[in-house]
Amino acid sequence: MIVVVNKKDYKGHLGKLEIAKIDMAFSKGHPPHYRYAEYIGRSNGGSLLQNNFIIGRDGTREEVIAKAGIEIRQRMESDPSFYNYMEALAAIHKCGAILLLLCHCKPLACHGDVVKEILEAM
Repeated sequence: MIVVVNKKDYKGHLGKLEIAKIDMAFSKGHPPHYRYAEYIGRSNGGSLLQNNFIIGRDGTREEVIAKAGIEIRQRMESDPSFYNYMEALAAIHKCGAILLLLCHCKPLACHGDVVKEILEAM
């Protein structure tokens, strides 16, 4: 399972994220702590998965999200180390653990939704 959450709401536990009751066994019998969090925002030096496009300067929210998706897909094709990074994140999801993608946008539409879509398709 991959969940995009607001970084302000994530304090190292699932309680306030409204996903605590989904399936505390996380569908594969793993203990409740079997989850990973990956920051995908721009602050504090940013992330490999940050959205390099800014609302207003580079387009509407929807446009910059789409541009981020295109950039991520192109980077996966051209940069083997980035592809391996994405593959490692996808493996977390595939093994049945929860992968939290932390950003500052949620609950608004976010490039994290595109990252989630890409990872789930891998």
